[in-house]
Amino acid sequence: MLKSYISLMRPLNCFMGVLAILIAIFISAESSISAPTIFIASLIGFVAMGAGNGLNDYIDIEIDRTAHPHRPLPRGEIEKKNALFLSIFLFSFSVVLSFFLNVFAAIIVALNVTIMALYELKLKNMGLIGNIAIGYLVGSLFLFGGAVTESLGNVFILFLLAALSTVGREFVKGMEDIEGDKGTRRTLAVMNVKYAKLGAVLTITIAIILSPLPYIMGQFSIFYLAIVSIADVMFIYSLYIICTKNRGSSLMKYAMVIALISFIAGKVIV
Repeated sequence: MLKSYISLMRPLNCFMGVLAILIAIFISAESSISAPTIFIASLIGFVAMGAGNGLNDYIDIEIDRTAHPHRPLPRGEIEKKNALFLSIFLFSFSVVLSFFLNVFAAIIVALNVTIMALYELKLKNMGLIGNIAIGYLVGSLFLFGGAVTESLGNVFILFLLAALSTVGREFVKGMEDIEGDKGTRRTLAVMNVKYAKLGAVLTITIAIILSPLPYIMGQFSIFYLAIVSIADVMFIYSLYIICTKNRGSSLMKYAMVIALISFIAGKVIV
């Protein structure tokens, strides 16, 4: 039973979110940060993302019977109402925990919990607004890490890069899922695939153009520039795939992982 509830939270996704928060804390910290503070920040990221994933499965249970039949709710391993209760508890727990940090972190957590809930209940069926919401939520992992160290300015560009690339990837995922989404979700691709393609190309292009900024601003060493250039090449190739095949989200996912590595290398290797 416990294994099913953990699976509902999708722990791998949660750990990836925690990693982004830890990277942001490491990059933005201008002095040493206590271990309890880092632990609380990590726990908030993990449980808040887990709550969002649980709410997603609660809302999409009928869709998942076909699209993701292996998940705990479609398999009948967890009662639907229990999944909702778990999500509400985890959302509330993350907000309460945030008050042990500082006011900036608490505001971001409260805002993100609200947006995650609104996304599942309403925004994900509103096309462009839903895509922007997901882009903000992914980028805000860096904002939250910066808020923990009270150095938001040090991570704003990383927030922007992550948000732009995520919005672009959301457009592409919508294009890839257009047949399955018809009649169930009102994504930008379902409404007009040409606009989705244009949006993907535009946001990814802006992210590529802005990617050298952390080096130019003196935040990272030349090693950041070298590694992020690899991610940029992958993003550029993904644009070709987007324009010719209406696909490319998998390649963009790997490019985003390499971009994360470049953040670490740019700070560690001087």
